[in-house]
Amino acid sequence: MARRFTSRAEQMRHHRKCFEAALEWGCTPIEAERRLDLMELRERARARCKRRGVVASAPASGADRQSTGRSEFERFDAAWMMRD
Repeated sequence: MARRFTSRAEQMRHHRKCFEAALEWGCTPIEAERRLDLMELRERARARCKRRGVVASAPASGADRQSTGRSEFERFDAAWMMRD
């Protein structure tokens, strides 16, 4: 996504935000920027639905999945794959 910044300071703030997120998540700054863009789009959609009074069924975010205690991989149940 091509971004248009109004000033160099705004561009540097955005870069710093992406870089700090990349350090926290353990990924590259480009991947962090994509994740942040997706989070922003999701929040915009939620706000739009809230303004219209619509209940949206959005997929669970990473924070929601972690609150269940087990990751998606740990919930995978395929006992037939286990061999002694």
